[in-house]
Amino acid sequence: METAGKRYRWSGPNPRPKILIPYTGDRARISIEVISKNPDVQIEELSLFVEDCPANCKIGPAKRAYFIWFQTFKLQSADYTVLTLDAPTFRPSDLGLGEDQRRIGIAVGDIVIAPVERHFPRVPIRPQMLQKIVNATARHLRW
Repeated sequence: METAGKRYRWSGPNPRPKILIPYTGDRARISIEVISKNPDVQIEELSLFVEDCPANCKIGPAKRAYFIWFQTFKLQSADYTVLTLDAPTFRPSDLGLGEDQRRIGIAVGDIVIAPVERHFPRVPIRPQMLQKIVNATARHLRW
């Protein structure tokens, strides 16, 4: 963990690090705060995969970060879900950015995961249909 007013961790040397999501269920929303990246890599060159399938991430602005990835995805029903970051690595020393010889990719700050509730569409019911449902229910509940 490195700090410069904010805790973060660099990915690397593997250019495809994995994040294991230890939750099961239906769907979740994740936001990944990216503090820094290789200056020679464009944001569009960074990718996120969910279970080896490309995720259609939204990129949003951040107050104290470079950007934030947002993605809603389906969780595995009985095991952890694997997210993979695709972030080309670099050596800061090769770019004249100090003497750091490590191969690093992106600096990840906060990761927030939240369940997504299922929303069922509202279906309008005509008054006649509602009355039929009420009558059928009442007949069924009579002893």
